[in-house]
Amino acid sequence: MDPRFIPASLGLPPNPFLARLEPLLGEPGQAIDWGAGHGAASARLRELGWAVTAVESHPQMVPSLLVRPGLPTVCMDMRDWSPPSHDLSLFLFSIFWMPQEDQESVLLRSWEKLCEGGTLAGQILLPCDDWVIEGDAFSGPSQTLQGLGEQIIWEETERDGKTLFETPKHWHILHFALRKT
Repeated sequence: MDPRFIPASLGLPPNPFLARLEPLLGEPGQAIDWGAGHGAASARLRELGWAVTAVESHPQMVPSLLVRPGLPTVCMDMRDWSPPSHDLSLFLFSIFWMPQEDQESVLLRSWEKLCEGGTLAGQILLPCDDWVIEGDAFSGPSQTLQGLGEQIIWEETERDGKTLFETPKHWHILHFALRKT
């Protein structure tokens, strides 16, 4: 992670994808915010009535989570954590940095613990994204995710844009939300 990201991202609103998900989520229950960062999405989910557990592997981010009263926080590599049963599994800008096999493992482990009617949602990089290191892109989403459940959102986006630091970047992302039926 770019060390500039931690201070630059402090105070940012939740990832805009969360706003798209909100009307599709149904009744609040247990949520896991994987790679919670500073906790903006966790805080928003709590406002909506969700009981949230924030999972964050970067110790530099955890102090921002710990100042949020009543937010259970797990500070460890998400590849090593086994989630409890839950109704929402959220991966917002959080799983990009893992090799493909680790991404698949974490997503499938989360899916296994997802309750019936629950939602697995997030974003994954696809092969043409500038941040992809050859072999690390989640290049097989159709094989791993498409058959898991009802597709609520399945949107591939490819466009030129910028990073948080205004650096030009080519984005190639899958935005997904799957309901377990």
